[in-house]
Amino acid sequence: MRPIKLGISLMFFLFIFVLVTGTTTRLETIEIMDATDLELMDETVNIVNLNEIASSDFLVREDQSIYENDSDSQVYKLYVTVLPPPDLDKVTFDEVNTYVKQEDTDYSLDAFDKQANIIFSTSEHSISPAESIPNGTIELRGQTSRGHDQKSYKIKLHSNTQGWDGFYTLNLNKSLPDEYRLKNKLSYDLFETIPEIVSLRTRFVQLHVKDLSTGAGKTNYENYGLFTFIEQPNKRFLERHGLDRNGHFYKAEFFEFFRYEDHLKSKDDITYSEEEFGQILEIRGSDDHEKLLKMLDDLNDFSQDIDTVIEKHFDKDNLYAWLSLTILFNNYDTNARNFMLYSPLNSEKWYFVPWDYDGGWNLYRERVSWQYGLSNYWGMVLFNRMFKEPSNLQELNDKIIEYEAYLSPSRIKGLLSEYENAIYSNLFIMPDLENARIDEETFKEDYYKIADLPSKFKGLYFEGIEKPMPFFLGYPRVKEKQLVFSWDNAYDLQDDAVSYDFKLSKYPSMRNPIYTDSNLKVTEVKLPPMEDGIYYYYVKAIDANGNERLAFDKYYEGSNKYFGVQRFELGGEN
Repeated sequence: MRPIKLGISLMFFLFIFVLVTGTTTRLETIEIMDATDLELMDETVNIVNLNEIASSDFLVREDQSIYENDSDSQVYKLYVTVLPPPDLDKVTFDEVNTYVKQEDTDYSLDAFDKQANIIFSTSEHSISPAESIPNGTIELRGQTSRGHDQKSYKIKLHSNTQGWDGFYTLNLNKSLPDEYRLKNKLSYDLFETIPEIVSLRTRFVQLHVKDLSTGAGKTNYENYGLFTFIEQPNKRFLERHGLDRNGHFYKAEFFEFFRYEDHLKSKDDITYSEEEFGQILEIRGSDDHEKLLKMLDDLNDFSQDIDTVIEKHFDKDNLYAWLSLTILFNNYDTNARNFMLYSPLNSEKWYFVPWDYDGGWNLYRERVSWQYGLSNYWGMVLFNRMFKEPSNLQELNDKIIEYEAYLSPSRIKGLLSEYENAIYSNLFIMPDLENARIDEETFKEDYYKIADLPSKFKGLYFEGIEKPMPFFLGYPRVKEKQLVFSWDNAYDLQDDAVSYDFKLSKYPSMRNPIYTDSNLKVTEVKLPPMEDGIYYYYVKAIDANGNERLAFDKYYEGSNKYFGVQRFELGGEN
């Protein structure tokens, strides 16, 4: 895709890309916007002080020229021959694909990372197993996607090969829950054109596999359908994008910006464990964690002014870009994971890098209200503290409006038009047809409606900030011969008075309630002791204007989801 160098806040005719890596500051190319871009903006042009930008250490910009050779309409064909497993640590392709989702699986463990030896190529080859030498491996990738009927794969090419256009780790996403198989592609292509944030390169890929690993003697490649290739975020990624390959780089596994003192420790700490550290943040760059720990110490020190902490440790332009766009894409599964943090060695600032957007752009699936907008991120210390300051909330409101104007239907429809044939020509033939979640008629009727989603999600954002923020329910406890239920305060951004409705039942649906109370001004209910058994309780917050919000808590029972509900047990194991 040809990058459109468009600055959202600073300028609209010219943009200077600045790169801070090591001790060098480099000015990138100036590009004049075309007429189509100019039609999107009607704000006054700001004149940029080049000396001021060049001396700044907070404008980290990638080299966007790397995107110019990627075709958004092309489907790249990749060929993988899976070899017999002579190595003790390698398996057959059937064994790679045997993973089935189990309840309560600990995805942080690598127990399912089975690898098979492969020969990778961009063209068909007749390969004799006796003569072949592997140039890589293939394994499953993803967490929940491992349990899908069609798998997603990670191909790792040996470092002594040329790679695939310089890529040595190929993430091939099948993205079955994504009805149109485009959410990651669309998201990253839009990120490419936004200077405040770093994107990742993507391509549509058709994967062909010849499985020789079982000795069955298959002679033909089998089409495994359409995938989205997503660039691997690692040190090579940083270098490829003109960033600091020696910098700090973490991928969030379950990270809400708490201190996590039992897991996140200095590598010099005698109790330091890289495995335990990785359960919170996977290390993709430097293993010197002092800068990260200092940021978390300051952020979790509530005696420090939050604006001072943010100014010291974060690039606000990047922070607002990531949060605003993620809200406008409604990529709800980003409130503890599916993002990365990057910081070059010579800067104190941290930058958000986007990761995995197949949870966004939902045409058909409605979510509980707190999963839209700012409320989705209220459990994160950073955003919880930051947006209790009215001036920061107003800045976010302004950024949401700016970015929504940038994500115009015409801009998105242009990308959808480039993707359409690549997707349609693969989704409705085998093997993808068998797992397609929409039919051809629905595809044709609804495909371009995706372009209207940012406007919808902007509306839900502004609706959401009028409601109390979501809160957490506490586990009931016995105190002075009473059963005590308590929960956190529901913060109201307009400082409206908040009351609570309470229900207790033996059913998660709250039918046949045992006890109810409404218009509570406190965050506690005390009841007499009850007989042993399993119970459920539910709390809803209501502000003075009648705006309602459920608790963060949720309970799953089979395919049914109950929000604002907590399960507890009396007289048995909790």
